[in-house]
Amino acid sequence: MRVIGILSTKGGVGKTTIASNLALALQSFGRPTVLLDFNFTTPHVSLYFNILQAEKTLNNFLKNECSFNDIIYRHSSGLSIVPTSLSLSDVVSIDGNLKNVIEENLNNFEFVIIDSAPGLGREAMISLNSCQEAIFVATPDFVSVFDVAKTYKLINNLPEKPIVLGIILNRVKGKSYEMRREEVERYSGLPVLAEIKESETFLKSLSLRTPAFLFDKNVSETFKQLAAKIAGIPYEKEKMIDKILKIFGLRRW
Repeated sequence: MRVIGILSTKGGVGKTTIASNLALALQSFGRPTVLLDFNFTTPHVSLYFNILQAEKTLNNFLKNECSFNDIIYRHSSGLSIVPTSLSLSDVVSIDGNLKNVIEENLNNFEFVIIDSAPGLGREAMISLNSCQEAIFVATPDFVSVFDVAKTYKLINNLPEKPIVLGIILNRVKGKSYEMRREEVERYSGLPVLAEIKESETFLKSLSLRTPAFLFDKNVSETFKQLAAKIAGIPYEKEKMIDKILKIFGLRRW
């Protein structure tokens, strides 16, 4: 089981978008995957997957009101989701980490993706202390990358620190004023795992309450390549000629 925290140093960079689509991509390869919402104050995973009336959530489990199986929701895509309550009245106070909860209840999954709270507050530290590996989500601007570099140094000073796999640059417009991949890597000391282009598709997905991976081929292709890299799965983008041959029945694979 690999427990990977998706982190950001501030809100608005698309952390939940990345966590949701990456989890779906891993699941699409037939690797059992569960997405956990560890943002207890402002949870968003439920909104992305249209789980608005969850009877039981992680909050209920932490208050000993239900079993863990009661809070695992199976999405139509096959992805398992553990939501956090959308109600402020259900916010729970947690100290330390939830590593034991994950190990005891989710060991039948190959990938556990944690959508962390942004920043380095108490909620974010719960995610950081609960995961084995971590990935930063940042936008290609100096402030965002500066904060990642600073946070990465802080993580390296933790007694039990996760392995930081790298950075996913999100909302990339391809403008000259944006930091280039090599600049981000040189400044942060971390590899750039993927560059996700700015697209109205992600805004549409919020309106539909359905992650873009499930209805946009370009998005699904991008996240499949990212998931394959993280999971060590051999994967090659299908070439246009192969697609054409399939359409005309000249190739079946």
